[in-house]
Amino acid sequence: MANPSSQIVVVQTCVPDYRLPVFRALAKAVPGVIVAAGDEHFNKEIKTRAQGEPWFRPLRNHFLFKRSFLWQKGTGLPGVAAGTVMAEFNPRVLSTWVLLVRRRVGGRRTVLWGHVWGHERRNLFARFLRRMMVALADGVVCYTRAQADEWKKGAPGQPVWVAPNSTLSREQCYPALGEEPARNIIYVGRLSAKKKPDLLLEAFARIPREAAQGARLVLVGDGPIRAELERRAAELGISDLVEFPGHVADVERLRALYSEAAVAVSPGYVGLSVIQCLAFGVPMAVARDEPHSPEIEACVEGVTCCFFDSGSVESLKATLMKFIGPAGNAWRERREDLSAYVAERYTVELMVDGFLAALQARSSTAVPRVAFVWSQYGPYHLARLRQAEQAFGSGQVVGIEIADKTSTYAWRRKAGEARQVVTLVPKTTDERAGTLRVYRAAIAVLRQRRTEVAFIPSYWPATSLAVLLAAKRVGVRCVMMNESHAGTAQARGVFAWLKQKIVCTFDVGLVGGAPQRRYFHSLGLPEERLFKGYDAVDNLYFAQNAAVARSDAPALRLAYGLPPRYFLNIGRMEEKKNLECLVEAFAWALQRASANTEPPRLVFVGSGPEESGLREQCAALGLSFADGRTIDRLRPAMAPLGVQVMFYGFRQIEELPVFYGLAEAFVLPSIEEEWGLVVNEAMACGCAVLVSSNAGCCEDLVENEVNGWSFDPGRAEDLGARLLALAEDPQLARRMGEAGAARIKSWGCENFAENALKAAQAALSR
Repeated sequence: MANPSSQIVVVQTCVPDYRLPVFRALAKAVPGVIVAAGDEHFNKEIKTRAQGEPWFRPLRNHFLFKRSFLWQKGTGLPGVAAGTVMAEFNPRVLSTWVLLVRRRVGGRRTVLWGHVWGHERRNLFARFLRRMMVALADGVVCYTRAQADEWKKGAPGQPVWVAPNSTLSREQCYPALGEEPARNIIYVGRLSAKKKPDLLLEAFARIPREAAQGARLVLVGDGPIRAELERRAAELGISDLVEFPGHVADVERLRALYSEAAVAVSPGYVGLSVIQCLAFGVPMAVARDEPHSPEIEACVEGVTCCFFDSGSVESLKATLMKFIGPAGNAWRERREDLSAYVAERYTVELMVDGFLAALQARSSTAVPRVAFVWSQYGPYHLARLRQAEQAFGSGQVVGIEIADKTSTYAWRRKAGEARQVVTLVPKTTDERAGTLRVYRAAIAVLRQRRTEVAFIPSYWPATSLAVLLAAKRVGVRCVMMNESHAGTAQARGVFAWLKQKIVCTFDVGLVGGAPQRRYFHSLGLPEERLFKGYDAVDNLYFAQNAAVARSDAPALRLAYGLPPRYFLNIGRMEEKKNLECLVEAFAWALQRASANTEPPRLVFVGSGPEESGLREQCAALGLSFADGRTIDRLRPAMAPLGVQVMFYGFRQIEELPVFYGLAEAFVLPSIEEEWGLVVNEAMACGCAVLVSSNAGCCEDLVENEVNGWSFDPGRAEDLGARLLALAEDPQLARRMGEAGAARIKSWGCENFAENALKAAQAALSR
């Protein structure tokens, strides 16, 4: 028998047929999960269809006060004892309130799933009850991203996950195509007054038969007004044009009905049927002002849907004629696009992914509220924060930056890109923020956000130390994020002793890789409290955009003045980067390159104090060079001019995949380098990499002769020999780049988030 403390239980009012695909997929993803439900919904026509499923456990539903409230018997076992429960987010289920209280007292994790506001969203008392439910729970799973964003604005700090509502798998999302051009008008849903199918019947009756071009009205579903609709169709003289197939649950039968439909219609409020019709490639006509369900998010005017005036028969009639007439041909040609739209956003697989994120199926440990602190949020930090929101739940995570400017990097952020980031000292740089101001602001933010674990970037400079002290002051567990290793350690004597004492004040460490783990273990942190994966970039962003750049290579080379072949370096031009070694090695390789080979050029992207010295070195070595910042005046004549070294200055992240994607290989020659994120970027873009053996990433990321080489940064000839090998064999660079792209996949932001979650849980367990 399963241990109740590790059991995952989903408690629902009932399990209708359209929910079976989701729960079957969830049971496959989480063996042993239990779905407990009664036999029918508040609406007695909606019945449970899960009998006989191995994951189903029956409850007894007792409806009270004319079915206004519900008490479920059987939720005490295994619900109260289970490790994690996902309960229906419905204040009218009285037994859920008792379950929430008992589990809160027992310290067990409960999440709510459903509409965060419901159709009664304008009812202040109902909103108050929903907030009370969430206060007793550990978060909410809602149906759409728009609803999640709205909830976060109204209830900051409360965890929320998104499980996009769907009944179809990704492979079932393809167009329903019939042998004849689709002309029918279809409605799928309950035949009830609230859904207003009578309005659709009246509008259809007003379409002249000659204009209808053989269209029929198909009302799929059942409900209390079906007989009334049939009578009204007879009165209007259109019984021969109206079909009532009844309730249809079989996917293939639904597909056949949609294959003959030019448009689906929602004359009342939109529900799950909009996802269904779009999945089959059929657009929807939607009433403009109704108490729509969250699925209205999928309705984009002119893209997936057309809107008409609520309650207006004439407006609906005019809209229907757009679809069944010649103008509807444009929509019929876009069926594949509509199916793809749903496959990317609303599938059973994505819904289950949302459940898994909320339930933490891999661990029954409660997810802590965490803060990720950096001096200033740039592209790398935002990418990690986004992935952490997926692992922890977006409401569990806050980003904190010490200042919103940096004197080192000229990063630009898009509007709204850092909405989850709080700035401790705005309108200044990290260096000028002031230690005391940072300390006080950090205390206030950590308290306000009810932070349990703070991820802090090292213990220096002083502003990072101020955040560490602030976290200790308010009782927050601390995870040290660090990429230092023995090769970059500078403290000696009493300073080394002091450094060791500060390091050991951290509960846990999240470090770069193997060298960093060894180093901080030597300073006193046990190995079981040191997790790898701190240094990560958005691999998918770089890979996709580099592929785009390669697909348009001739135009981009012309636009940027880039040569057919080149070696690349990106980063700050400072002494420790050892760029003079790269220039010397490049000159060495050029002298020895075969006369029959088109020699690669050398491209620098970045800026810093060493740039002028590098230009002087080029001149001394007889290398021609040009300033890429002024290439607007030189392109496309750069390559014919024979320029061998190009300086492009600092570039934003949006441009970097172009430089990586078109490069022969990437070179990092640093004498001292804590990690070297540019190597991650280059590998994600499919570049071969030549990396200094002193770089902190070298041991974990570089496999000699496979995805590149490591080299001694003190010997220019060593690097030159590697450059020459790549210059003589262009296919070698391509093979190494492909191997590197495969290797870096396990070192992305997903790895960072996964290990951050483990680190946070380890910190809390101390």
